[in-house]
Amino acid sequence: MMVRSCLSSTHLRNATLAFVVATGLGARVDASPIASSVYYQTDGWVGSSNPGSSGGAVIFTGASHATNAVSLPGTISLGNFDVASLPASETLTAKDTPFHIIVSFGLQPPQGGSQSWVTSKLEINGVLNGTIVGNSQSSMVASVTSVQQLGKGALPFPLSDFQVLVPVTLTPYNQNPVKWPTTGGPFAYSLSTELDARINPVSSVPEPTTLAVLCVGIAGYAARKRYRRALA
Repeated sequence: MMVRSCLSSTHLRNATLAFVVATGLGARVDASPIASSVYYQTDGWVGSSNPGSSGGAVIFTGASHATNAVSLPGTISLGNFDVASLPASETLTAKDTPFHIIVSFGLQPPQGGSQSWVTSKLEINGVLNGTIVGNSQSSMVASVTSVQQLGKGALPFPLSDFQVLVPVTLTPYNQNPVKWPTTGGPFAYSLSTELDARINPVSSVPEPTTLAVLCVGIAGYAARKRYRRALA
């Protein structure tokens, strides 16, 4: 009986230690650091599989902070959905119309126009759904379907910290006074709807295995208290 008691006490001490370790493991698993500042630029397109396509009634215009850094954590502009001027009676409908945005990041500004400043990239994929009527009514919404890293270059933050602020409803042409014509294109566009992303550490959530160890630790702690009472 004495041997069994000693063994039980040892197991209980180990369980209590597991509880302490599990409490520490409850901290965020993804511990990659987030950079204090970053340079970036974006390129995007709507409804086509090729970057740089243009001429549709809705296009995407990228943003650039390749020459001046933005502070992190914080919110960055990914660019704008630009809506063409439509006749009053014309209806533009999108049903799962795809869009794609490539975000290039660097920790140093470019030198002499070289792309060597880019250290990592990610791709944002999404869809447009809804209708724009003329230049005054819109129910067209942009939503994101996936965000993924491109290549092997390390992002300046954990991918889980990157959140595109969607859904957003596209603004029709007449509701934004800033308008610009395209060179040789059939449409004039308004810089209508900005798309943003937040780069900020997410709340820590323990992994399932950590939770399991934590439960074992709690059970061991309770059993140890009962064991000590029995000996008293």
